[in-house]
Amino acid sequence: MTDAQALQIAYRDTFEAYRPGQSVLVDLNAKFVKRPPLDGSPASMNRTAILAAQREVIEYIVRQINRANDVPEPEGEDE
Repeated sequence: MTDAQALQIAYRDTFEAYRPGQSVLVDLNAKFVKRPPLDGSPASMNRTAILAAQREVIEYIVRQINRANDVPEPEGEDE
């Protein structure tokens, strides 16, 4: 097993197999995977960038869990 595979399994065990970890992942999704208001203002564009960066962290966690479960990645998805 490679270090990358061991890390993927650790993500899976932490956020999928461990019940409190499941609650944490649900909470993170609720807080950071949101659609920002898009009114074209500079503040809206700033908020959009911040939310996209936050969402990327959650997507990384989910990608690691999926890899540990041998879920194929959609085409065009890279780290």
